[in-house]
Amino acid sequence: MAKRKHGAGTVKEKNGSIFIGFRPAPGAKQVWEKVGRVDQGTTTADAEALLEDRRVEARKGLIPRTRLVLEEVATKWREERAFEELAPKTREADATALDCHLLPAFGLDYLDTITPDLLRRYISKKLTFPPGHPKAAPVAGKVASARTKPLGTTAVRQQIQTLNKIFEWALDNGKAVSNPCLRVDKSSLKPSLSEVDVFEIEEVKALLKAAANEEERTILLVMAACGLRIGEVFGLNTSDYDQKTRTLHIQRTIQRDGGSTKLGNKTKTHSGDRYLVLEPSVGELVDSQIRRVKKKARNRQGLLFPNRVGNLRCAGNFRSRDWTRLLRKAGISEDRTPHALRHTFASELIQARKSDTDIASKMGHKNAQITRTIYAKTFARTKATEAGVAGLYLNDD
Repeated sequence: MAKRKHGAGTVKEKNGSIFIGFRPAPGAKQVWEKVGRVDQGTTTADAEALLEDRRVEARKGLIPRTRLVLEEVATKWREERAFEELAPKTREADATALDCHLLPAFGLDYLDTITPDLLRRYISKKLTFPPGHPKAAPVAGKVASARTKPLGTTAVRQQIQTLNKIFEWALDNGKAVSNPCLRVDKSSLKPSLSEVDVFEIEEVKALLKAAANEEERTILLVMAACGLRIGEVFGLNTSDYDQKTRTLHIQRTIQRDGGSTKLGNKTKTHSGDRYLVLEPSVGELVDSQIRRVKKKARNRQGLLFPNRVGNLRCAGNFRSRDWTRLLRKAGISEDRTPHALRHTFASELIQARKSDTDIASKMGHKNAQITRTIYAKTFARTKATEAGVAGLYLNDD
């Protein structure tokens, strides 16, 4: 492409899309505008024609100098959020949604050109096509680009939520006149019963049998019989358990911050701070675990489930190493996640006809409505019990 004179504008192709760059007014900063996708028929001739139109509009003063693209607004939004007290996991989720998905798709789009219809097509593409497909939405980053399957509704919902935060900030700061996210039907992105993965009783038994040692077996049973999140399990201290009353205090979780794992000083939500009375069988395993870790020379933090050198366990390492090995040994599909043990706990309580409020309290949900939304039906089971969840997995009959 021949070199242009200063002020004549620019046409370039990036990530399968064609863009034009121009100055909306003399002396103004150059802005970029996406013309369209190459795989959808957009050509450099189309870009040249639009660029000429923009130059004419600029000469006539028809293009507002304050017109901003998403990338500019997102940068200012992030600068302000740097001073907000946010959970590291929230920052990481927003950063992933923005850098890997939203900016590659809409980064150089003007805010007023991001319409509800454009977002609906974006959602459809994300749920239908894997990265690399000719009709897929563009992505950035090794992990996002390496996917071989379309995204699930949870990930796409996170992206729309992040975009909604940016537009809300833009509205509050006079940089946008509307929020297209509000006019997008998100019902298809809500968690459905098909997404709530639940283990069968025999599968949980197989996992417990596949455990490499008693400590690993205790970790699995605490998740399955108490409904704890994996971060809550690894955030437990030996002092959180009262051996006399068999009460376990869930008061913190591990967090990812800047690529490292840290011990938080609170649970995921305020409601997550809760006390659970353990069944005798689970209590005995926790008692044994406390005796084991107290014999270790390395465990300065007093963790209930420290790693081999006495430090905080990384949930990601557990999933990729230990959990994968457990699934293989138990003969269970490797696409299952540890969080399914938490869902299994909830479904067993529903089968045992526990009240919504009681289940919400044990799960650490803010209210029973959240519980009813996620677990809208009782799951088909051949057993129902009032004795406790752990008995389902520790008995062979």
